[in-house]
Amino acid sequence: MHEAGVTFGPVATPADLAHDRQARAVEALAPFEGTDMLTIMSPFHVEGSPKARPRLAAEIGAHSAEVLAEAGYDPAYIARLRGLGVVG
Repeated sequence: MHEAGVTFGPVATPADLAHDRQARAVEALAPFEGTDMLTIMSPFHVEGSPKARPRLAAEIGAHSAEVLAEAGYDPAYIARLRGLGVVG
């Protein structure tokens, strides 16, 4: 194929990519902080500034109390909402 001028290469599956040495070497794939689960990293590099490591998203409701408090709700009302299952 090469002699005929045909561009070719392997066709990888998503599962194959996790083991791709080049993708890992250039940090195109990196594990989430504290896990072995991979994610795609930003393709942008800023000289002199390290990339932030990927983190998993917060659990649902993890910041509800802080957000409600910033909106002016008092702790007793927030606890009531939590007790009623309105917020997590």
